[in-house]
Amino acid sequence: MYFTANKSPRTLSESVYEILKRDGINGVPFKGARRPFDHYRPTETQWYIVPSAELPFFKFGKFYFEWADNGKSINAGVICTKGLAPELAVVYPSKKGRRLIMEDDAWAFPAWAFHFAQCRFSAVAGEIKNNLPDAEIKIRLKGSYVDDPGIFDPYTEEKKAFDEYELAVDPANDVFKVAAAVRKAMNLKVLNQVRNEKSFAKAVADIAADSFLWCDVFVGMKLGIAENDGNILAAEEVVSKLLSPLSVFVR
Repeated sequence: MYFTANKSPRTLSESVYEILKRDGINGVPFKGARRPFDHYRPTETQWYIVPSAELPFFKFGKFYFEWADNGKSINAGVICTKGLAPELAVVYPSKKGRRLIMEDDAWAFPAWAFHFAQCRFSAVAGEIKNNLPDAEIKIRLKGSYVDDPGIFDPYTEEKKAFDEYELAVDPANDVFKVAAAVRKAMNLKVLNQVRNEKSFAKAVADIAADSFLWCDVFVGMKLGIAENDGNILAAEEVVSKLLSPLSVFVR
């Protein structure tokens, strides 16, 4: 396991953001904004680095940092949201409802789904493993159905029934396996069939075709919070060795 000297998602996101502003990512200048999930609990909540100051920011692919293991570690990587299908705009024409519908080209999820469909993720994961041989790469998906977009608020904690799956990825052997699952709604049960990159691509295609499904997709790894441990990654290494390969998902 690798560790970070930063003690919270907030401070890790601050360090990473300063590096991105100074150096860019993969030679490209970075313009964007750092945002919390919950403005009222900045030390407890998840933090995002979004490639745009435009709102709502849930439609973008972005860097992501959150607590894990009851505050003993931090999940670091990228995240995007699958919104509702464009054809639902006719059913839910209200302004509040329309912002949840993937009509805007700024939504990152279609590009993510295409990337997975082309079986390109193993190359990204392989680059991370080359940089960080002990990295445990994971993909986490959390989905719930939206019955009425007019009253659904993606900025609040999810209270509807949901499924949440965590997949462990071994790119060298083309192994994608379910490492953990919460099955409250059975709306992501297609992930039970995932065994490799090809079956994962099929599962993502099925998820993408589900018009009413709201789904967050996280890709990354866990960093322990360092005390006197080895394998401590400086923030610059988090950027160059982990976030740089994942930057293809930031859009």
